Amino acid sequence: MSLGKHLEEAAARIDKARTRLETARRRKTGVDALKNQVDALTDYVMALGEIQTYTHESIHEKLHRIADGVRIKI
Repeated sequence: MSLGKHLEEAAARIDKARTRLETARRRKTGVDALKNQVDALTDYVMALGEIQTYTHESIHEKLHRIADGVRIKI
């Protein structure tokens, strides 16, 4: 799967988790509501971490292409 596709999927999961979190926060406070909030936050953070990883990979790949293009010896 392409890097762009991975980023799109992670961004979609962030939006979904954000919606779940907003819904959970509006509910009455209780064990189930708190569990739903923690689950949504966990999904949000995991997807955010994936976006960061894929972004770093993309930058790394681009830097290598630039270095190859100007023939920089490292």
